[in-house]
Amino acid sequence: MKTSLLLLFLMLFAGNSIYGMDDNIGYDQSGNRFIRGIIKVKLTDEASARAMIMQSAPNSLNGFFGVANLDNTLRSFGTYKTERSFGEINPNYKLPNADVPMVQEYVQELERYYTIYIDETIDHNRVITALLRDENIESAEPIWVYDAFDMPDDESYSQMFQFAQVQAEAAWAVHKGENGIREVLIGIHDTGVQWYHPDLLPNLKINEAEWTNKDEPILIEQSGRLVINPAAIDGKDSDGNGYIDDVIGFNFYTADGTAPNDPNGSAQNRHGTHVASIAAGATNNGIGVASISWNVKFVGTKHSHNSSGQSLYNVDQGLLYMGAIGVDVINMSWGGGGFSPSLIDIFGYLNSLGITLVAASGNGNNDNHFLPASYPNVLSVASVTSKDKKTYYSTYGHAVDVSAPGGDVTVDGGILAAVPVNSYAKFQGTSMASPMVAGLAGLVKSYYPNLAPNQIKRRIVGTSDPIDHLNPQFVNKLGEGRINAYRALTDDEFNFRKPLRLYPLSSQIIDDNANNMVEPGEMFRIKVYMVNFNEFNGSDKVTFSLKSDDPDIHIPYNSYEIHKLVGDDIVILQNRMLAQAKPQAKPKISKVYIQIETEEEMLNPDKIYFDIVVAGGVLVYEPNPASNFQSGAYIKQYLEANNYDAVYTNTLPPSLSGFKAAFISYGHHSESPVYTPTTANFNAIYNYIATGGRLYVEASSHFSQKFFGSMGLGSYMGYMFGLQSASYSSGANPINQFKGVSGTFADGLTYFNTTQPLTTMTDKLFPNASAGGFALFENLGWGNTMIACSSPAGHRTVTSSYSIGHLVDASCPSTRDVAMAKILDFFGLVKPLKIDLIDMTTCKTIPVELGNNWGSDCESGSYGNLTVTGGSGNYTYNWHPAYGLSNPNVLTPTVISPSYNTNYKLTVTDNMSGLKHSEFLKLTVTQPPLVYVPYVRTVKRNTVINLDDFVLDYDPNNTYFWSTDKGGALSQSESQNWLAKIGVHRFNVNCTDETGCLSETKQMMVVVSLRKEAIDEEFIAGDNGNMVMASFPNPATDLVNVVADFAEETNATVSVIDLSGNILSQVLFHSVWNIETQLEINNLASGTYLIVVESDSDKATTKIIKK
Repeated sequence: MKTSLLLLFLMLFAGNSIYGMDDNIGYDQSGNRFIRGIIKVKLTDEASARAMIMQSAPNSLNGFFGVANLDNTLRSFGTYKTERSFGEINPNYKLPNADVPMVQEYVQELERYYTIYIDETIDHNRVITALLRDENIESAEPIWVYDAFDMPDDESYSQMFQFAQVQAEAAWAVHKGENGIREVLIGIHDTGVQWYHPDLLPNLKINEAEWTNKDEPILIEQSGRLVINPAAIDGKDSDGNGYIDDVIGFNFYTADGTAPNDPNGSAQNRHGTHVASIAAGATNNGIGVASISWNVKFVGTKHSHNSSGQSLYNVDQGLLYMGAIGVDVINMSWGGGGFSPSLIDIFGYLNSLGITLVAASGNGNNDNHFLPASYPNVLSVASVTSKDKKTYYSTYGHAVDVSAPGGDVTVDGGILAAVPVNSYAKFQGTSMASPMVAGLAGLVKSYYPNLAPNQIKRRIVGTSDPIDHLNPQFVNKLGEGRINAYRALTDDEFNFRKPLRLYPLSSQIIDDNANNMVEPGEMFRIKVYMVNFNEFNGSDKVTFSLKSDDPDIHIPYNSYEIHKLVGDDIVILQNRMLAQAKPQAKPKISKVYIQIETEEEMLNPDKIYFDIVVAGGVLVYEPNPASNFQSGAYIKQYLEANNYDAVYTNTLPPSLSGFKAAFISYGHHSESPVYTPTTANFNAIYNYIATGGRLYVEASSHFSQKFFGSMGLGSYMGYMFGLQSASYSSGANPINQFKGVSGTFADGLTYFNTTQPLTTMTDKLFPNASAGGFALFENLGWGNTMIACSSPAGHRTVTSSYSIGHLVDASCPSTRDVAMAKILDFFGLVKPLKIDLIDMTTCKTIPVELGNNWGSDCESGSYGNLTVTGGSGNYTYNWHPAYGLSNPNVLTPTVISPSYNTNYKLTVTDNMSGLKHSEFLKLTVTQPPLVYVPYVRTVKRNTVINLDDFVLDYDPNNTYFWSTDKGGALSQSESQNWLAKIGVHRFNVNCTDETGCLSETKQMMVVVSLRKEAIDEEFIAGDNGNMVMASFPNPATDLVNVVADFAEETNATVSVIDLSGNILSQVLFHSVWNIETQLEINNLASGTYLIVVESDSDKATTKIIKK
């Protein structure tokens, strides 16, 4: 059997979620569960080729890929094993619509997936972020774990309403699945199928190639059930598809003691049998129930434990098996969990084989993009009642393609179908709606055997009956309509909604240092998988632009991508989705957004927002600012009044890394609504503490109810907090004396009251001394209510079951402010210096601005008053840069003849403590800049260019003229009729304001491309935004041209580097503003190389291919 990976998925019955905990389970930033210690990556083509060479044994790399940088990264994560994720892939080309070249392309894609086994204790989010930063990695994902749903059912045998609802009887009058000119096979990818059920056995597909002894019957009775006859098989992979003795399907979960070649679902594992009965149960056989496909064949795979069937394992292996045996349709009544790039590639592979993929939309009663139904190439099915109303449980939204009857016990009693053992039952769920559509796909394929998957989906979706008028709350969110089997066979005209439905299926913020937090001055990239959920309509041009309204976020020039989009398409945005938190950025939760522009109508918003956490300072989180139980507003006010940078939020970020401290207030367990910690919160908190964080958490009874209660986290989270245990009383525990424990930093503080409306359900906390925990405050007559922890591992925490913000101040020093100051001191946060800008008056004529406004009319002088508060009062001052200032070492310098805009950094050093504090201040003269031009433009050769077209903005009262970088002015005729010749050209636009007082010169670089088309994407920005560079042609044979432009005079190097990091050649430049050079590469072997341009303050890298 092939190498298997552990994947768990939830089954889609409508019902209640069941949660479980395991020491080997982790959480991602959204709270999705995964298996610790295992990560799946997709290598680039170059890295994959090198990895295959490095293999020391079949399917095993022993932990390394032979790529120096990547191998070093893996070693840092304790990698001890690496293997091919999917082993040998065996596509089956027997389907009439198999696109062989596309299949082979997808096989190559799947061969680039590897599974790496790492130290289980390492933060997987950090590992994945670090891997995504590596140029050898295309994608990285955990091995997901998903929760299962309960199964509500009804054992009655009422009429099967769904067939009349979808006009199945009329469809059968046209064609029955058993009458096709070729056999049609539906794959039931599920928990297992009781394949010998009397209402399923007649349609079971027997793999004749594995039945090697035809003298023996393939099935015999044993212990009251049918089994595969051992005498009829030979224990070999007789048909060469990679699976031994797969006569009736395959079992991908054998940990319950079941045989690999028996996909049987037990009496406790009924889901897959019910699904199979709906899609392909025996029809017109005089017993039991019928199926919509009317006797097409089915084959099943088993992925669950036969004692429960609550989760599915190894789903990727089962899907590849379906591709190996050549099914026509696959039904997937499961889903959920996190994003998986590997499943996208698997679905593309199966679609190219000619397989129609159908999946349940989910039972969340929300518009989330449920997986795998929302992936490209998958038909997403929502559930409606017998009245064509959305069922109360069904997921809806723009990702849904079509609806089908799924049963609703409150309306129609549910869907009746076969279950083990040899019985029948009614279930409800999108799990039941999905096989209705899969069965219809089989019926359509039987009638039209040469249709490709997309054509089958067009028939099913385009002939569905409109139901939006019956569901006014869900217009455009239940697909095109409810399926109509008769019309799917007979109609030749199809109706589809035209508007695009563009949504991000997954997004990742990838920061430079891989700590899932953006620090001031750090570059970050947004990687977005954008899907067009319109199956059948696209656009010739869609522009995605990264933007921000936050002045502290810098977006490099050309931060856009243009794509041609087809229906059901996915585009990966990453190359131009670059931004930077400016060095002077204050800690905050900022926003950037992707602007979507197209001439086509869109149902989606034209802006997609992303929260960017700029680290530093102190995080303050409370879910409800109006709560009478939460302290966030008070803590924020205290921090800001005492010169701390406070980042206040009502949504806890997925990562707290980079914050100096974090204060989290959950409030009271009895308030409405109740704000309880989520699994994503636990993950963020755990990872922050584990890396030495400083954390304050207050919550009434969440410690006993959540940390030690329903989430079962006491074994490790309690230890991190220095807690042994926690317990609560349902009665009131009013504050008697909230008293600091003697000998602790709270000694001497006592509070006698609180403004909390309730003191019921308040935790009593018990410290764990071995973990560094000690009692900090106690409520006399109740017990310890605040615990501090100074962990031997380095982190520090304070936990409280009362709200610090609602304590009533007593006589000094027993005030809330003193308690806050002592907690901050325990966390090691010294009260910071603060530079105040005061007495700044606005000059409306030609303002010169520092901080607020600072200025006069082009005259020398000292502008504004600056003050410094906090610290000892003995300070040293330093302004940088010093040019334009006569005295850069005083608090208020004199500016000499200000005529242009300048950014200054003022650093104040406390000479007693050595502490430093800096502020970035901008000196602005008039309304700068006077003129805007792009930094670089690429144009077609031999075209006549008007340079004025490149002027993006300027004040019409100002005047400007063009000149060359050599200083020669261009006439108006020359600048408006410039002939673009191959090469790099630099022009200056010189602008003077209407007063003649101010002038400004901006430089623009125009590159006339060697290509036939102008491609702005040839140019890339440096890591710090201080340069742009390009290399051409690409691919190249003998010479490579390298051009670069710098924001300041600098030394620079141009290097050619191989993929192992070896410098093959290097050219040095001294004191330059720009570079134009040619590199000889004729002595290099064919392959991929890096061109690196590095200045004193920046670095840019691009790839070239040597032919």
